[in-house]
Amino acid sequence: MSANGSGSSFGKVHVPWGSEGSGKYSASTLGCFTVIRNAIPLCTDEVKAMSSMLQDAKVFTIADYGTADGGTSMPLIEAVISAVREQNSQIPVDVRYEDQPNADFRSLFYFMQGLLAPPLPGVSSYLKNHENVFVSTCGTSFFAPCFPPESIHLAFSSTAMHWLSKAPDAPLKDALHHTGSKDPKAIAAYARQAAEDWEAIMLHRAKEIAPGGSLVLVNFAVDDDGYYLGTSPQVKESMYAKFVGLWAQMRDEGKIGSKEFENTKFLNYYRTKQETIKPFTDKDSPVYKAGMRLKFCETRITRCPFHVAWLEESEKMPQGASEEKRRAHAKWYIPTIRTWSNSTFKSGLREDRPEEEKTQIVDELFSRYEDEVTARPADFGMDYVHCFLVAVKEKEGGR
Repeated sequence: MSANGSGSSFGKVHVPWGSEGSGKYSASTLGCFTVIRNAIPLCTDEVKAMSSMLQDAKVFTIADYGTADGGTSMPLIEAVISAVREQNSQIPVDVRYEDQPNADFRSLFYFMQGLLAPPLPGVSSYLKNHENVFVSTCGTSFFAPCFPPESIHLAFSSTAMHWLSKAPDAPLKDALHHTGSKDPKAIAAYARQAAEDWEAIMLHRAKEIAPGGSLVLVNFAVDDDGYYLGTSPQVKESMYAKFVGLWAQMRDEGKIGSKEFENTKFLNYYRTKQETIKPFTDKDSPVYKAGMRLKFCETRITRCPFHVAWLEESEKMPQGASEEKRRAHAKWYIPTIRTWSNSTFKSGLREDRPEEEKTQIVDELFSRYEDEVTARPADFGMDYVHCFLVAVKEKEGGR
């Protein structure tokens, strides 16, 4: 999960949390491994559909947009390379990773070279298992062209393209995230900005994908039942509602100012299924006119691995868990919500605050969140709600 911002929002949207080269993102976001694994069949099926193309191509190029530190998509890239080699054992494979210029590319190359192991058993660098594979990165925002025209055979992105290029023209005044707002004007403004960005992002991808190539997206969504990240039938506490409550608590205590509370906004948008597929189904859309066609789309909920692990563990403790065990679980869980939200809270604070002071304030916010989880671990989890989409770029005569 990463963010790409234009000049108007760069540094205000998402700055990686953790030291460069530490693999902090992949180490903390275990759920993303599951989400991306669920997309593997979609990707390998697309490779199989490219069999004729693979016989003639001189190189097969995969692009992973918004890759963060690259660790969570390693199993998928490995599976795609294997599927490609089943069709053409000799073809070179070009793997291109894209993210914003301040992404943790050092960790990415550590992962690829086997110098840093992802926090899951059985995951290793595909460079060790496959020859004739080439890895490169692009630090250009996915709101802009990233690769040469018609150079990508399989474009992939997971948990990245929900970020917006700039703040909508009507601010959220009653929430930190658009999903919690009751303000029709603000909600409409976020939807407009998201639609504009979505069309622009997809049009760039349409130009980059080769005729006969595919696009597989796994993007945050609001499903037909109204569930979104941090909400589901299995989780009692809404993640964003808890963020609002704790941040407001710190405002009321004078730890942050009212203006700082108002300035703290998540500059992203969770699209509905209909909003997601529109560029690929609307014949007037420039994306549709560029040859992109919808092949598959559905929303899915992926259970939070931390929540599932706690529920399973608590069944073994009929007398209840000790405070020590509950605290340990909370410390394990909190980083998965902090990796992508830390910079949002930090950027809401006054610019004249010393950096150390900003860090201390945000540390306190997550310490309070940790206390809440420690008190009631069964009530907290970050279930994922994604829209899984496959689109193909038409070419004359079909694939």
